Amino acid sequence: MHPLLKLFVMPLVAATALQAVAQTDPWNAGRLQVAAMSVERLKAVYLACDRAATQHVLPPGVAQHCSLVGEELKQRHFDGSFDKLIEWWRAEKRKAEAAARVDPPRDDELPPV
Repeated sequence: MHPLLKLFVMPLVAATALQAVAQTDPWNAGRLQVAAMSVERLKAVYLACDRAATQHVLPPGVAQHCSLVGEELKQRHFDGSFDKLIEWWRAEKRKAEAAARVDPPRDDELPPV
């Protein structure tokens, strides 16, 4: 095979294979989506998942996505350390609680009860 052909054809073949896997296996599709996120985006989504989970039971698909986000964040930013992830999460919770004390939400900013 010509070297230039390899340069263009091989990535196309790999992308096609990944797409086929994503279509037949939703878990892998979610993993591919999460793997494409930046670390900052992973952090934001992780914290949003935490806030949502404290307010109600997450639907299975959402819980699965949140689990994938947490695992990806742990591996990529915290060197696979669950303890480091939890330490960061606790610090973020403290910051959010302190901010809420300084600038509590107005009634119109709260969800209906």
